[in-house]
Amino acid sequence: MILLAFFGLSMSSAYATTYIITKNVSNQFVVAIEDGGTLGSPSASIQIKINEIKVSAKGKPCTIQFGNGINTLDIDMFNIVFNGGTSGVEWGLITLTGKLTSEVPNAAIDPGLIYLTNGASISSEADITNTANVGQNIFNVSTGTVTISGGTIKSSGVAGSSAVFNLSTGVINITGGTVSAEGGYAIINNSTGQINISSGTVSTTTGIAIYSHYTGTGAITISGGTVSATNGRAVENACGTLTINGGILFAYGTAITDVIDGEYTQSGNAVIVAWNEEEGTNTYTAGASDDIFKLPATATAVWAKKGGNGGIAVANGENTGFIPIAGVTIEVGISEISSEQIQVYPNPTTGGLRIENGELRIENVEVFDVFGRKQKAESRKQKAEGTVLMDISELTVGIYFVKITTETGEVVRKVVKN
Repeated sequence: MILLAFFGLSMSSAYATTYIITKNVSNQFVVAIEDGGTLGSPSASIQIKINEIKVSAKGKPCTIQFGNGINTLDIDMFNIVFNGGTSGVEWGLITLTGKLTSEVPNAAIDPGLIYLTNGASISSEADITNTANVGQNIFNVSTGTVTISGGTIKSSGVAGSSAVFNLSTGVINITGGTVSAEGGYAIINNSTGQINISSGTVSTTTGIAIYSHYTGTGAITISGGTVSATNGRAVENACGTLTINGGILFAYGTAITDVIDGEYTQSGNAVIVAWNEEEGTNTYTAGASDDIFKLPATATAVWAKKGGNGGIAVANGENTGFIPIAGVTIEVGISEISSEQIQVYPNPTTGGLRIENGELRIENVEVFDVFGRKQKAESRKQKAEGTVLMDISELTVGIYFVKITTETGEVVRKVVKN
């Protein structure tokens, strides 16, 4: 207590209290305090319990956990309102964890599964899903800040829905986790506020991943993470400023303008990628760039395979990433040679490789990483019944593909480098 007093802190303000909201056997909401005890009496109203937490927290930072850490808390067609009050400080920073779902339509008086007003700010690591046909997950009319640092914010609705809606001068920060929409928008900035993407994933299946729509001077800054759209654009900037100095932006299309609509500035190690699905094929060779458009021209965007999924490996300096694409088949090579004719060992290896070529003349040996990027190559005309020695000790630990070209075809062997 003396140490706390020295720093001007009381025992109650030295840490953020955690409140756990669940349902009892009577389907009523109850709140447990992590340090012990319960808060108030069971209630059929989730908002009553939220207001009790507000009183208990006394304007200090707190954590609200939805569910028991395993199960999802279903609040039916209700929503949650965080109101900072006329002073704007009746809530401290609210950290959200756990799993929450609801079916709150746009017709709600305070739209959004989570509605923020009067300066309330949240930092979410929770999984929050709105299953309404047209609805919002997080609706910010506050001057506060919404930070998504983990978990998943998912909108399952159609056009007009959004995972995060910013209707204020507040700030939306995506520093991790996933913000996604099946239809409509992942994030809308319908204000003079700011949207900052520094990490994580923002995506939409049908619609626009990030949409800036207002007559004011809203600002979007993308410095990291991935922003993508399948049927639609990654970003549509109808107003304000769009600054892209990092991260990866991707959409299906025949040009970069299919990825971004509106004015923007691009710098740093940012990469913008489009895939021409309509005229392309669904089978590609690892390391190739067929049907891929990219900016800047100096960046790398090639077909690759990662974790069994086909997609596009992107690299621009230290900015690297992988864009998985459903339905795409990646071939790491054309094997026209039987496994008995070419042997590569030891496998795993710490660096040295022996390539036994049987009766075939080896013309070229290339080593690719899992992103399809060539790491090493050797050209040689080896006589029949010989052995090729190759040193990959300078490569980092991981999985590689050794592509061996002979006079009769090609074969690829997977090698583990320890």
